[in-house]
Amino acid sequence: MKNLAKVLLVVGAVGLGAGILSRLINTPVIGSKPVAIFSFADTCLLLAIGLLLLEEKK
Repeated sequence: MKNLAKVLLVVGAVGLGAGILSRLINTPVIGSKPVAIFSFADTCLLLAIGLLLLEEKK
């Protein structure tokens, strides 16, 4: 689970960077609006935090 959390952290960070870039240049970067990219990054980061907390509890 720790490896999945690390992957989700990286994907979330990349998504956050893409969302910021998309917002700055005012065009869709990955093919969707910045709000959708931010929501995806938010979900990835929250899942990673949850997995890390679950791993710590064990």
